[in-house]
Formats: sequence, structure tokens, C-alpha cells
Amino acid sequence: MANKIALLLVSTSMVLSCERPPVTTEQTSAENTSETIVAALNLSLVSASKSPQVGQKVSWRPVFAAPDVTEAAFALTDNAGRLFASPLLPGVRYLFSTVFAGHTVQQWYQVPVLPSKSPAEAWQWVLADKRSLQQLSSDLPLKPQRLHYLPGAAPLFRSALARAATQMEILPLNLKDLRSPSDLVWWVNGDFEAEPALLASATRDAIEAFVFKGGRLVINGEWAGMQSPLREQTQALGQRLGVLVSQDTLAQTDTRLRIENIHRHGLTSGVQALSLSRSGSVRVYNPGIAQELAFASAENYRIAGLKELKEQHTVLAIVPYGQGTIIAVGDSSLWSDSLFDQKDNRQLWENSLTFSKEAAEDASVKPP
Repeated sequence: MANKIALLLVSTSMVLSCERPPVTTEQTSAENTSETIVAALNLSLVSASKSPQVGQKVSWRPVFAAPDVTEAAFALTDNAGRLFASPLLPGVRYLFSTVFAGHTVQQWYQVPVLPSKSPAEAWQWVLADKRSLQQLSSDLPLKPQRLHYLPGAAPLFRSALARAATQMEILPLNLKDLRSPSDLVWWVNGDFEAEPALLASATRDAIEAFVFKGGRLVINGEWAGMQSPLREQTQALGQRLGVLVSQDTLAQTDTRLRIENIHRHGLTSGVQALSLSRSGSVRVYNPGIAQELAFASAENYRIAGLKELKEQHTVLAIVPYGQGTIIAVGDSSLWSDSLFDQKDNRQLWENSLTFSKEAAEDASVKPP
């Protein structure tokens, strides 16, 4: 008999009332078998009162797929609130998205490694009603109360940490002491020594769980040529959360990248220009719910990695994940002591610390 999983899903800034699907350290790949095995899923979408959600558009995308390689599949629920999702790869997690009560809500579903004997796994997705969404939303803090930073980064980012200390308590990152949604984790892929424990797969598990439950993560990538000890972990962490960083190199000169194409958002209030060192581009898995906010033009020098031609390359994005929020920046140097007071770098840092939950919701209301 197929397993049934009941989940309460809410918007980016809402509270989840029960456990999410399990996360494995490494996803199972169908390429390891001589014959590709596919699975299917019978999804039943209902409200908190168990009323079937008829004609609801639901999209899904595998976590490992680059944004422009695998287009998201989608279907409408039938008159009983059901849809059939196929083909799915066993052991792989899929991001399911829909719009309910004016909010984009999403959830990961991991397909069992061994297909069941039934034709398809059954998964019931339970959505809170609008009244419940509003009640849960009102209980969340407007901004983080504590910032956790990578200990090795402290000597290079004294100015940024000192500014954060005027707003909240700052602490070396302790994975066992993360509190959602009141904390912020600042993950920097910089050129400094990293504690060995931070390179373990358990770190990805802990940070993903923290964000999923409502935490805020600021993640800084770097240009593709920087061989930071944290490079692979940063990329793996980003892929868990639906964003690619540090896959290429953007620059105007050997050492600077000026950014002036900046979209209006709560995160970019007061930010007219940014001064970056060589940056990596930021690419999101689900552009329907993420917002890309700052861009380098196609005239910038670009090497390595991704080969497609684009008019501009994103260097800043805000990505909702579960109840939490990821702020992804292509470069870490803009908040180093050497560039912190250049252009509006300081203002963007302050906004990243203090922008309200309404700004995060702005990034989640677009349909998938």
C-alpha cells in the first residue's frame, strides 16, 4: 500500500506545523542503474477542512536540474483535487509549487528510493485556509534577532560584523544553536580557513532545516576561479535551496565590477549602485517564486562554466524556501573591509539584516 504523507503548507513567511519530507545526504541517481526506473505520484490537494482544491495549477521541478535545462512540469487538479505526476526519478527530491490564498506555497517531496508495488505513491498536500495563514503570519518577528557568521570570516569582514552588532546579537556559527525564525546565518564562500565540521554534509542538512522552518540565510558566492575551501560546500548548499552561485566569472576590469541595473524591492531600498570584485552569477531554479534584483550587463568580461548567451547576468536574488528566505549574492568582497563603504554596499548589507517579512512575501506572490 502506498504511504500517505500529510503536510500543512504555508507561504514563505508562514509556520509549518508538521515535518517535511526526509532529506538524504546524497540523492540517488538513476544513472547508476543499467535501466532507468521511473516512478509516479498521485497527488491529492485539499484545504485544511479537507475540501478538494479543484483546477489548481501545480508545478514541479527536480532539485538537481539547472534552471534552463529541465523545464518545470505542471498540471491542473481534477474535480477531486487530484493530479498525476510522472515520470519521477526514485530517490530524487522535487519542488512542488502552487498559489493558495494569495500566496505562493511550496514543498519538497522526495520519491522513495525503491518504487512501491502500487502504480504510484500517494501524497496528500494539505493547505491552510486564508484565516489560518493570516493568524500564523502575525506571529513572526519582523527581522532577525541574532546573526551567525563563519568564524574564519571575521578578520576580513570586521566592518560588516560591527554594523550588524548594532542591530542584533552576533555569534560564531553553531549549527546546534540555530533558532527559526529569529536567526540569520551568513554563509560566505571567501578565501579563508574553514572549520572541517562546516564541510560535512550534516551542515547542509542543518542549514536547510533552519531555512525551511523560517530562518534567513545570506549566501555569498565568488568568481569561478577562486578555489576557496568552502567552494564545493557553497555550491552544494545552494543547490539544496534552489540557487546556483560561483559557476562563472563576471568582471569589468581585473578587480572591479560596477552594478547599476538594480530593481526596486525592500531588499534594495536606497541601493543605486554596487561595487563588487570579480563575481559569479546567481541563477535560480524556480524563477516563478524567486526575484532577481541586480544585474551585470552582457558587456562584462565573462569566463568559465555556463555557455548560454544572455543580455545580462544576475548577481543578487532573493529566494523563498519553505517558510524561510535566502538572499544570494554572487560576490563576497562587496562586504569585506576593503569594499564595504564603496557605492551602496553598506546599504545593501543593512537591508539584508533588517528588511521586513513583507519584503520576503513580495518575492513569493508571483505564480510558479
